[in-house]
Amino acid sequence: MILIDSSLLIAAFRNRKDRWFERWIADVGDVITCDMVKTEVRVGALSVKDNAMRGRQLEWADAIFEDIESRGLDWPLCEKAAQLAGQARRNGFNPDLDDAFVAAAAVEADARVATLNVRHFEQLGVHAFNPLSEHLPGKASA
Repeated sequence: MILIDSSLLIAAFRNRKDRWFERWIADVGDVITCDMVKTEVRVGALSVKDNAMRGRQLEWADAIFEDIESRGLDWPLCEKAAQLAGQARRNGFNPDLDDAFVAAAAVEADARVATLNVRHFEQLGVHAFNPLSEHLPGKASA
């Protein structure tokens, strides 16, 4: 199973004309996301000043999320995020809490994280990979 992170969705929106994201999802099969990712994507779209662009981004996101299961943020997931972030801090890293929520959702679903920010999730002890390196030459994991 693969959990899709917001960084990948942002890249997918920016490169939506070639539809690589939709093809990739069809190829990999079992994908999910989480409510934290959906929130991050919507905040980005809702912060766009241009009404028409904001509307296009929200419409695209709604269409994508319609077909992807999303894991909710309940207390057990929040506790798992706290554990992952606490361990990362003990190891000398300072992860963002949003990444800890996404990482916790991935752990709970036994999923790998598809992201452009591979190191963020590796610091949290979660397997992550950058599918763009396979689909858009010249893109490397961050």
